[in-house]
Amino acid sequence: MSGRGQANTRRRQSQGTCWLKLRSVFFDIDEVADHSFGLPHMMPTTEEFTRHMKALQLHKNDLIVCFDHIGIFSSPRAWYTLETFGCPNVKVLNGGLEAWKKANMPVAPGDLKQFPENSGSFDFVRKDSNILSMSQVNALIPKLRSKDVSHYVLDARGAERFSGKVAEPRKGLRSGCIEGSINVPFYDLLTEDSVRMKTVPELKQLFKDKGIDYSKPITASCGSGLTACIILLALRRVGATNLSLYDGSWTEYGSYPKPCLLYTSPSPRDRTRSRMPSSACKKKKKKK
Repeated sequence: MSGRGQANTRRRQSQGTCWLKLRSVFFDIDEVADHSFGLPHMMPTTEEFTRHMKALQLHKNDLIVCFDHIGIFSSPRAWYTLETFGCPNVKVLNGGLEAWKKANMPVAPGDLKQFPENSGSFDFVRKDSNILSMSQVNALIPKLRSKDVSHYVLDARGAERFSGKVAEPRKGLRSGCIEGSINVPFYDLLTEDSVRMKTVPELKQLFKDKGIDYSKPITASCGSGLTACIILLALRRVGATNLSLYDGSWTEYGSYPKPCLLYTSPSPRDRTRSRMPSSACKKKKKKK
């Protein structure tokens, strides 16, 4: 399947050395999410994720390859979600299904439901350090301001959105960026035709040109937590390991008139389920 909010997974299973089979299933990143925040693409709870994985018959230790219909867009979000829940063998198909077909690899219509079920573990545990809340991002701002940067926040949105020169596509959001963040538009990480991710040497040079030391902690953000994962995938390819995603991204951050420390709990799963509206943020500031 193609388009926003959609990624496919191809699972490989082997039994001894006698046979090898593949099957494809649709991994809907709009559905495999926590909808209680009122924000798109929020990382699901362990219970919700496990329910979806059981329905797809994807086990923790399966080799899972994520791919888009064309190029690279939503498949990195599927990759990062799976990794966040401890799946150790997750890959992204560079170039997507179109590249697969151009290589004359076999294809079939729809999900291959006839593939036999295989035993495996559904023992998933969410790694909460993979995800940052808005209060955690705000707490980073003094570090981002410092000349001796000890943590980076990279924004995958386009340059004009990042600089606030154009309005956000979602209504009700202010324009601009997180103070101290660095703009790394996701399409700069891809080839000119946006089909494949650039080579490792090209990615290393891009991050060097941006002044990013990827041996330090890096958090990625975007509009809704989707294309930020393209940054995370690119960073992983060049060897970065201390990575996290600001899950709410600008859809959450830009909904407030100014940075406002509303969430004080240490991890996303502990946050209050009811988001405080922007008006409440203003009132809170007036009382002080």
